[in-house]
Amino acid sequence: MSEEERMKEYLLQHDDEFRRLDEKHKKYDKDLREIADSLFLTPDQERGKIKLKKMKLLVKDQMQEIIDSYCKTIKT
Repeated sequence: MSEEERMKEYLLQHDDEFRRLDEKHKKYDKDLREIADSLFLTPDQERGKIKLKKMKLLVKDQMQEIIDSYCKTIKT
């Protein structure tokens, strides 16, 4: 297990905000996989897919900020 993976595991156990973001990220990923299973998307579904991708990326960025902040804390 890499250092970053260990940090993620630690944060999942000890940081409520990180855990909440991880749950949202997993939900967005699940929703996107369900959309990907569709053979045809309506324009509304396509817009929803794009919105979900953006929201998933935003959550991932927020999670990375928490990881980076935690790394700085433990290294000082």
